[in-house]
Amino acid sequence: MDRCKLCNNLKKKDEDDVRAAFDFTPGQLVESASIKECGSCMTILEGLLCFEDETWSFEDDVRLVYATALGGNDETLSLELYFCDDRPKLLLEFLLKGEDNQEYPAQRFAAIRTRNSTSGHPLSHAGIRWATSVLESCLTDHLMCRSNRHVLLPRRVLAFDRAGDDAITVRIQENDKVWGRYTALSHCWGSTQTCITTSQNLQEFKKSIPWTAMPRTFQDSIIYSLQLGVRHIWIDALCIIQDDPDDWQIESSKMSDIYQNSFVTLAATASKNGQGGCFSLDLDTASPNEYELDSCLSPTSSIMTFQERILSPRVLHICNQELVWECQNRSECECGGHVARSKQTKYFSRVVEKARFPESLDEGHPITTPESNDSDTPGDPREMSDQWHHIVEQYSALGLTKETDRLPALSGLAQRTSSVLGQYVAG
Repeated sequence: MDRCKLCNNLKKKDEDDVRAAFDFTPGQLVESASIKECGSCMTILEGLLCFEDETWSFEDDVRLVYATALGGNDETLSLELYFCDDRPKLLLEFLLKGEDNQEYPAQRFAAIRTRNSTSGHPLSHAGIRWATSVLESCLTDHLMCRSNRHVLLPRRVLAFDRAGDDAITVRIQENDKVWGRYTALSHCWGSTQTCITTSQNLQEFKKSIPWTAMPRTFQDSIIYSLQLGVRHIWIDALCIIQDDPDDWQIESSKMSDIYQNSFVTLAATASKNGQGGCFSLDLDTASPNEYELDSCLSPTSSIMTFQERILSPRVLHICNQELVWECQNRSECECGGHVARSKQTKYFSRVVEKARFPESLDEGHPITTPESNDSDTPGDPREMSDQWHHIVEQYSALGLTKETDRLPALSGLAQRTSSVLGQYVAG
Protein backbone atom coordinates (compact mmCIF):
# COMPACT_ATOMS: atom_id res chain seq x y z
CA MET A 1 0.00 0.00 0.00
CA ASP A 2 1.37 3.39 -1.01
CA ARG A 3 2.12 5.85 1.75
CA CYS A 4 0.28 9.15 1.92
CA LYS A 5 2.25 11.88 0.18
CA LEU A 6 1.18 14.38 2.84
CA CYS A 7 1.63 12.63 6.20
CA ASN A 8 3.67 9.57 5.11
CA ASN A 9 1.24 7.52 7.25
CA LEU A 10 2.73 9.20 10.33
CA LYS A 11 6.08 7.48 9.81
CA LYS A 12 9.62 8.78 9.41
CA LYS A 13 10.66 9.28 5.80
CA ASP A 14 14.07 7.87 6.60
CA GLU A 15 15.13 5.64 9.47
CA ASP A 16 17.92 8.08 10.34
CA ASP A 17 15.52 11.02 10.73
CA VAL A 18 15.29 12.44 14.25
CA ARG A 19 11.51 12.47 14.02
CA ALA A 20 8.65 12.42 11.55
CA ALA A 21 7.84 15.96 10.43
CA PHE A 22 5.58 17.48 7.80
CA ASP A 23 3.46 20.59 7.25
CA PHE A 24 0.22 21.30 5.47
CA THR A 25 -2.46 23.90 4.78
CA PRO A 26 -6.10 23.28 5.68
CA GLY A 27 -6.92 22.68 2.03
CA GLN A 28 -4.18 20.06 1.65
CA LEU A 29 -5.33 18.15 4.73
CA VAL A 30 -8.99 18.18 3.69
CA GLU A 31 -8.05 16.92 0.22
CA SER A 32 -5.85 14.12 1.58
CA ALA A 33 -8.43 13.03 4.15
CA SER A 34 -11.61 13.33 2.09
CA ILE A 35 -10.58 12.74 -1.52
CA LYS A 36 -7.50 10.56 -1.18
CA GLU A 37 -9.01 8.83 1.87
CA CYS A 38 -5.87 8.74 4.03
CA GLY A 39 -6.91 7.37 7.41
CA SER A 40 -4.13 9.14 9.27
CA CYS A 41 -4.99 12.51 7.71
CA MET A 42 -8.65 11.90 8.54
CA THR A 43 -7.69 11.29 12.18
CA ILE A 44 -5.77 14.57 12.25
CA LEU A 45 -8.62 16.45 10.58
CA GLU A 46 -11.24 15.09 12.95
CA GLY A 47 -9.04 16.01 15.91
CA LEU A 48 -8.54 19.56 14.65
CA LEU A 49 -12.25 20.06 14.06
CA CYS A 50 -12.94 19.01 17.67
CA PHE A 51 -10.84 21.95 18.86
CA GLU A 52 -12.71 24.61 16.89
CA ASP A 53 -14.70 27.08 18.95
CA GLU A 54 -16.46 30.39 18.42
CA THR A 55 -13.11 32.22 18.05
CA TRP A 56 -11.61 30.28 15.13
CA SER A 57 -12.31 27.89 12.27
CA PHE A 58 -9.67 25.50 10.93
CA GLU A 59 -10.40 26.09 7.24
CA ASP A 60 -11.00 29.85 7.52
CA ASP A 61 -8.48 31.05 10.11
CA VAL A 62 -5.48 28.68 10.02
CA ARG A 63 -2.65 29.45 7.60
CA LEU A 64 -0.29 26.51 8.17
CA VAL A 65 0.09 23.49 10.44
CA TYR A 66 3.46 21.93 11.35
CA ALA A 67 3.31 18.33 12.61
CA THR A 68 5.95 16.26 14.44
CA ALA A 69 5.97 12.75 15.90
CA LEU A 70 8.21 9.81 16.83
CA GLY A 71 10.92 12.04 18.28
CA GLY A 72 11.42 9.90 21.38
CA ASN A 73 9.68 7.58 23.80
CA ASP A 74 7.64 10.39 25.35
CA GLU A 75 6.87 12.35 22.18
CA THR A 76 3.41 12.00 20.69
CA LEU A 77 1.88 13.49 17.54
CA SER A 78 1.95 17.27 18.02
CA LEU A 79 0.56 20.00 15.79
CA GLU A 80 1.56 23.68 15.76
CA LEU A 81 -1.19 25.83 14.25
CA TYR A 82 -0.24 29.19 12.76
CA PHE A 83 -3.13 31.58 12.15
CA CYS A 84 -3.77 34.01 9.32
CA ASP A 85 -3.90 36.92 11.77
CA ASP A 86 -1.45 37.83 14.54
CA ARG A 87 -2.87 35.66 17.31
CA PRO A 88 -0.35 33.34 19.03
CA LYS A 89 0.22 29.86 17.66
CA LEU A 90 -1.76 26.96 19.09
CA LEU A 91 -0.11 23.69 20.08
CA LEU A 92 -2.20 20.50 20.11
CA GLU A 93 -1.14 17.03 21.25
CA PHE A 94 -2.85 13.81 20.21
CA LEU A 95 -3.03 11.12 22.89
CA LEU A 96 -4.80 7.75 23.05
CA LYS A 97 -6.82 6.62 26.01
CA GLY A 98 -5.96 3.10 27.13
CA GLU A 99 -9.12 1.59 25.68
CA ASP A 100 -8.36 3.15 22.28
CA ASN A 101 -5.50 0.70 21.82
CA GLN A 102 -8.06 -2.11 21.67
CA GLU A 103 -10.21 -0.33 19.09
CA TYR A 104 -7.66 0.98 16.57
CA PRO A 105 -4.81 -0.73 14.69
CA ALA A 106 -1.52 -0.24 16.54
CA GLN A 107 0.45 0.37 13.35
CA ARG A 108 -1.66 3.40 12.41
CA PHE A 109 -1.20 5.04 15.79
CA ALA A 110 2.42 4.23 16.54
CA ALA A 111 3.02 8.00 16.41
CA ILE A 112 0.35 8.66 19.05
CA ARG A 113 1.27 7.51 22.51
CA THR A 114 -1.14 6.40 25.21
CA ARG A 115 -1.75 9.02 27.82
CA ASN A 116 -1.40 8.35 31.51
CA SER A 117 -4.62 7.90 33.42
CA THR A 118 -5.84 11.04 35.14
CA SER A 119 -7.77 11.49 38.35
CA GLY A 120 -10.95 12.41 36.46
CA HIS A 121 -11.62 15.26 38.90
CA PRO A 122 -9.27 17.73 40.62
CA LEU A 123 -10.75 16.98 44.04
CA SER A 124 -10.34 13.23 43.77
CA HIS A 125 -7.75 11.56 45.99
CA ALA A 126 -5.54 10.96 42.94
CA GLY A 127 -5.85 14.59 41.83
CA ILE A 128 -4.96 15.98 45.25
CA ARG A 129 -2.08 13.52 45.56
CA TRP A 130 -0.66 14.61 42.20
CA ALA A 131 -0.98 18.32 43.02
CA THR A 132 0.63 18.04 46.45
CA SER A 133 3.42 15.90 44.98
CA VAL A 134 4.46 18.41 42.31
CA LEU A 135 4.07 21.28 44.79
CA GLU A 136 6.32 19.63 47.37
CA SER A 137 8.86 18.75 44.67
CA CYS A 138 8.92 22.40 43.60
CA LEU A 139 9.38 23.68 47.15
CA THR A 140 12.09 21.16 47.92
CA ASP A 141 14.07 20.80 44.71
CA HIS A 142 13.65 23.91 42.55
CA LEU A 143 16.16 26.63 43.37
CA MET A 144 14.79 28.88 40.62
CA CYS A 145 11.26 28.87 42.05
CA ARG A 146 12.31 29.81 45.56
CA SER A 147 10.24 28.94 48.58
CA ASN A 148 7.41 31.30 49.49
CA ARG A 149 6.28 29.29 52.46
CA HIS A 150 5.83 32.36 54.67
CA VAL A 151 5.61 35.96 53.48
CA LEU A 152 3.93 39.19 54.52
CA LEU A 153 0.25 38.74 53.75
CA PRO A 154 -1.42 41.29 51.44
CA ARG A 155 -3.41 44.08 53.06
CA ARG A 156 -6.58 42.01 52.67
CA VAL A 157 -7.06 38.28 52.20
CA LEU A 158 -9.95 35.91 52.66
CA ALA A 159 -9.55 33.81 55.79
CA PHE A 160 -11.48 30.55 55.86
CA ASP A 161 -11.75 27.24 57.67
CA ARG A 162 -14.02 24.25 58.00
CA ALA A 163 -16.84 24.59 60.52
CA GLY A 164 -18.12 21.03 60.62
CA ASP A 165 -20.77 19.29 58.52
CA ASP A 166 -18.86 20.30 55.37
CA ALA A 167 -19.55 24.00 56.08
CA ILE A 168 -16.81 26.55 55.40
CA THR A 169 -16.65 29.95 57.07
CA VAL A 170 -15.18 32.84 55.07
CA ARG A 171 -14.38 36.43 56.01
CA ILE A 172 -12.14 39.30 54.92
CA GLN A 173 -9.02 39.58 57.07
CA GLU A 174 -7.14 42.89 57.09
CA ASN A 175 -3.43 42.65 57.82
CA ASP A 176 -0.64 44.90 59.00
CA LYS A 177 2.71 43.13 58.79
CA VAL A 178 1.19 39.69 59.36
CA TRP A 179 3.24 36.72 58.15
CA GLY A 180 1.76 33.60 56.64
CA ARG A 181 1.08 31.96 53.30
CA TYR A 182 -1.76 32.37 50.87
CA THR A 183 -2.97 31.22 47.51
CA ALA A 184 -4.10 33.63 44.81
CA LEU A 185 -6.90 33.10 42.31
CA SER A 186 -6.35 33.80 38.64
CA HIS A 187 -9.70 33.95 36.86
CA CYS A 188 -11.74 35.70 34.21
CA TRP A 189 -14.47 37.97 35.54
CA GLY A 190 -16.73 37.60 32.53
CA SER A 191 -19.27 40.29 31.69
CA THR A 192 -20.41 40.75 35.31
CA GLN A 193 -19.23 39.94 38.82
CA THR A 194 -21.99 39.75 41.42
CA CYS A 195 -19.88 39.12 44.52
CA ILE A 196 -17.58 42.07 45.18
CA THR A 197 -16.43 44.08 48.15
CA THR A 198 -17.73 47.64 48.30
CA SER A 199 -17.48 50.42 50.84
CA GLN A 200 -21.02 49.51 51.94
CA ASN A 201 -20.43 45.80 52.67
CA LEU A 202 -16.77 45.84 53.79
CA GLN A 203 -17.54 45.77 57.52
CA GLU A 204 -20.11 43.03 57.02
CA PHE A 205 -17.68 40.94 54.96
CA LYS A 206 -15.00 41.33 57.64
CA LYS A 207 -17.36 39.40 59.91
CA SER A 208 -18.59 36.84 57.41
CA ILE A 209 -19.18 36.32 53.71
CA PRO A 210 -22.14 34.00 53.10
CA TRP A 211 -20.97 30.89 51.28
CA THR A 212 -24.00 30.90 49.00
CA ALA A 213 -23.30 34.51 47.98
CA MET A 214 -19.97 33.60 46.39
CA PRO A 215 -19.79 32.36 42.78
CA ARG A 216 -18.70 28.79 42.13
CA THR A 217 -15.21 29.77 41.01
CA PHE A 218 -14.53 31.45 44.37
CA GLN A 219 -15.99 28.50 46.28
CA ASP A 220 -13.95 25.96 44.33
CA SER A 221 -10.69 27.87 44.82
CA ILE A 222 -11.28 28.02 48.57
CA ILE A 223 -12.06 24.30 48.71
CA TYR A 224 -8.88 23.50 46.80
CA SER A 225 -6.77 25.80 48.98
CA LEU A 226 -7.95 23.87 52.03
CA GLN A 227 -6.90 20.64 50.32
CA LEU A 228 -3.41 22.12 49.91
CA GLY A 229 -3.30 23.08 53.59
CA VAL A 230 -3.65 26.85 53.01
CA ARG A 231 -6.27 28.94 54.82
CA HIS A 232 -5.87 32.31 53.14
CA ILE A 233 -6.55 33.33 49.55
CA TRP A 234 -6.35 36.59 47.63
CA ILE A 235 -9.20 37.21 45.17
CA ASP A 236 -9.24 40.61 43.48
CA ALA A 237 -13.02 41.05 43.50
CA LEU A 238 -13.18 40.65 47.28
CA CYS A 239 -9.80 41.96 48.45
CA ILE A 240 -10.05 45.31 46.66
CA ILE A 241 -12.86 47.76 47.42
CA GLN A 242 -14.35 47.94 43.96
CA ASP A 243 -16.25 51.24 44.32
CA ASP A 244 -13.37 53.11 45.97
CA PRO A 245 -11.03 54.56 43.28
CA ASP A 246 -8.29 55.32 45.79
CA ASP A 247 -8.31 51.82 47.25
CA TRP A 248 -8.40 50.28 43.78
CA GLN A 249 -5.41 52.35 42.67
CA ILE A 250 -3.39 51.49 45.77
CA GLU A 251 -4.20 47.77 45.86
CA SER A 252 -4.04 47.15 42.11
CA SER A 253 -0.54 48.62 42.09
CA LYS A 254 0.47 45.82 44.48
CA MET A 255 -0.86 43.01 42.31
CA SER A 256 2.54 42.14 40.85
CA ASP A 257 3.88 41.63 44.39
CA ILE A 258 0.76 39.73 45.43
CA TYR A 259 1.05 37.14 42.68
CA GLN A 260 4.82 36.91 42.92
CA ASN A 261 4.62 36.21 46.68
CA SER A 262 1.74 33.74 46.51
CA PHE A 263 2.38 30.22 47.76
CA VAL A 264 0.68 28.97 44.62
CA THR A 265 -1.65 30.64 42.13
CA LEU A 266 -4.81 28.68 41.35
CA ALA A 267 -5.90 29.31 37.77
CA ALA A 268 -9.53 28.67 36.91
CA THR A 269 -8.47 27.84 33.37
CA ALA A 270 -11.64 25.96 32.44
CA SER A 271 -13.97 28.77 33.49
CA LYS A 272 -14.99 31.78 31.39
CA ASN A 273 -16.55 33.64 34.34
CA GLY A 274 -17.12 33.53 38.06
CA GLN A 275 -20.10 31.23 37.80
CA GLY A 276 -18.25 28.62 35.73
CA GLY A 277 -16.37 27.18 38.68
CA CYS A 278 -12.91 25.62 38.73
CA PHE A 279 -14.18 22.07 38.47
CA SER A 280 -16.45 20.33 35.99
CA LEU A 281 -19.73 19.20 37.48
CA ASP A 282 -19.90 16.44 34.87
CA LEU A 283 -17.24 13.80 35.42
CA ASP A 284 -18.02 12.26 32.02
CA THR A 285 -16.78 15.23 30.02
CA ALA A 286 -14.41 14.85 27.07
CA SER A 287 -10.85 13.65 27.52
CA PRO A 288 -8.21 16.18 28.55
CA ASN A 289 -7.03 18.53 25.83
CA GLU A 290 -3.41 19.60 25.44
CA TYR A 291 -2.92 23.30 24.73
CA GLU A 292 -0.04 25.67 24.60
CA LEU A 293 -1.30 27.65 27.57
CA ASP A 294 -0.42 31.04 26.12
CA SER A 295 -2.51 30.22 23.08
CA CYS A 296 -5.60 28.89 24.81
CA LEU A 297 -6.26 32.41 26.11
CA SER A 298 -8.97 33.55 23.76
CA PRO A 299 -9.27 37.19 22.58
CA THR A 300 -11.72 37.75 25.44
CA SER A 301 -9.37 36.35 28.09
CA SER A 302 -7.95 38.56 30.76
CA ILE A 303 -4.67 40.40 30.34
CA MET A 304 -4.39 40.15 34.12
CA THR A 305 -4.39 36.36 33.73
CA PHE A 306 -1.40 36.59 31.38
CA GLN A 307 0.51 38.78 33.80
CA GLU A 308 -0.29 36.46 36.69
CA ARG A 309 1.21 33.48 34.85
CA ILE A 310 4.49 35.27 34.27
CA LEU A 311 4.81 36.70 37.78
CA SER A 312 3.60 33.76 39.87
CA PRO A 313 6.35 31.35 40.97
CA ARG A 314 3.90 28.44 40.75
CA VAL A 315 0.60 28.09 38.89
CA LEU A 316 -1.81 25.17 39.19
CA HIS A 317 -4.28 25.22 36.31
CA ILE A 318 -7.55 23.54 37.24
CA CYS A 319 -9.01 22.26 33.99
CA ASN A 320 -12.17 20.35 33.22
CA GLN A 321 -10.79 16.87 33.82
CA GLU A 322 -7.15 17.21 34.77
CA LEU A 323 -4.59 19.46 36.40
CA VAL A 324 -1.73 21.34 34.75
CA TRP A 325 1.35 22.56 36.64
CA GLU A 326 3.66 25.45 35.76
CA CYS A 327 6.72 26.72 37.59
CA GLN A 328 10.16 27.97 36.61
CA ASN A 329 11.51 24.42 36.32
CA ARG A 330 8.54 22.34 35.27
CA SER A 331 5.47 22.48 33.04
CA GLU A 332 3.40 19.35 32.73
CA CYS A 333 -0.08 17.89 32.65
CA GLU A 334 -1.49 15.32 35.02
CA CYS A 335 -1.84 13.00 32.02
CA GLY A 336 1.95 13.05 31.59
CA GLY A 337 2.17 15.52 28.72
CA HIS A 338 4.69 18.33 28.74
CA VAL A 339 2.99 21.69 28.42
CA ALA A 340 4.58 24.16 26.03
CA ARG A 341 4.93 27.77 27.06
CA SER A 342 5.66 30.49 24.56
CA LYS A 343 9.30 31.50 24.20
CA GLN A 344 8.54 34.99 25.42
CA THR A 345 6.70 33.77 28.52
CA LYS A 346 9.56 31.46 29.52
CA TYR A 347 12.10 34.19 28.85
CA PHE A 348 10.31 36.83 30.90
CA SER A 349 9.68 34.46 33.76
CA ARG A 350 13.47 34.22 34.00
CA VAL A 351 13.84 37.99 33.74
CA VAL A 352 11.38 38.36 36.63
CA GLU A 353 13.44 35.81 38.56
CA LYS A 354 16.63 37.80 38.00
CA ALA A 355 14.94 41.06 38.98
CA ARG A 356 13.76 39.50 42.21
CA PHE A 357 16.86 37.43 43.02
CA PRO A 358 19.90 38.93 41.22
CA GLU A 359 22.17 36.47 43.00
CA SER A 360 20.47 33.62 41.10
CA LEU A 361 22.89 34.24 38.26
CA ASP A 362 25.69 33.33 40.58
CA GLU A 363 23.99 30.06 41.52
CA GLY A 364 24.24 28.57 38.07
CA HIS A 365 20.86 29.71 36.76
CA PRO A 366 21.59 32.22 33.99
CA ILE A 367 18.84 33.58 31.80
CA THR A 368 18.76 31.94 28.41
CA THR A 369 17.32 33.41 25.27
CA PRO A 370 14.34 31.66 23.70
CA GLU A 371 16.30 30.83 20.58
CA SER A 372 18.79 28.55 22.26
CA ASN A 373 19.40 26.46 25.32
CA ASP A 374 22.81 27.99 25.81
CA SER A 375 23.51 30.62 28.42
CA ASP A 376 23.63 34.13 27.03
CA THR A 377 24.37 37.50 28.51
CA PRO A 378 21.23 38.25 30.55
CA GLY A 379 21.48 41.96 30.06
CA ASP A 380 21.69 42.05 26.26
CA PRO A 381 19.60 45.16 25.45
CA ARG A 382 18.60 44.16 21.93
CA GLU A 383 17.42 40.70 22.95
CA MET A 384 15.44 42.02 25.91
CA SER A 385 13.91 44.79 23.82
CA ASP A 386 12.77 42.29 21.20
CA GLN A 387 11.20 39.98 23.77
CA TRP A 388 9.50 42.89 25.55
CA HIS A 389 7.88 43.90 22.26
CA HIS A 390 6.62 40.32 21.82
CA ILE A 391 5.10 40.43 25.30
CA VAL A 392 3.34 43.73 24.54
CA GLU A 393 1.98 42.24 21.30
CA GLN A 394 0.51 39.29 23.19
CA TYR A 395 -0.99 41.66 25.76
CA SER A 396 -2.58 43.72 23.00
CA ALA A 397 -4.27 40.63 21.54
CA LEU A 398 -6.08 39.91 24.81
CA GLY A 399 -9.17 41.59 26.18
CA LEU A 400 -10.22 43.16 29.46
CA THR A 401 -13.44 43.43 31.37
CA LYS A 402 -12.52 47.09 31.93
CA GLU A 403 -10.49 48.78 29.21
CA THR A 404 -9.02 51.12 31.85
CA ASP A 405 -7.22 48.08 33.34
CA ARG A 406 -4.95 47.72 30.29
CA LEU A 407 -2.01 49.92 31.34
CA PRO A 408 -2.15 48.98 35.05
CA ALA A 409 -2.02 45.32 33.99
CA LEU A 410 1.08 45.88 31.89
CA SER A 411 2.73 48.16 34.44
CA GLY A 412 2.96 45.36 37.00
CA LEU A 413 5.26 43.34 34.77
CA ALA A 414 7.17 46.45 33.67
CA GLN A 415 7.84 47.46 37.28
CA ARG A 416 8.99 44.00 38.30
CA THR A 417 11.51 43.81 35.45
CA SER A 418 12.73 47.41 35.41
CA SER A 419 15.92 46.59 37.32
CA VAL A 420 16.88 44.27 34.46
CA LEU A 421 15.27 45.94 31.45
CA GLY A 422 15.98 49.52 32.43
CA GLN A 423 14.01 52.44 33.84
CA TYR A 424 10.24 52.10 33.49
CA VAL A 425 8.52 55.32 32.40
CA ALA A 426 4.76 55.70 31.96
CA GLY A 427 2.64 58.65 30.97
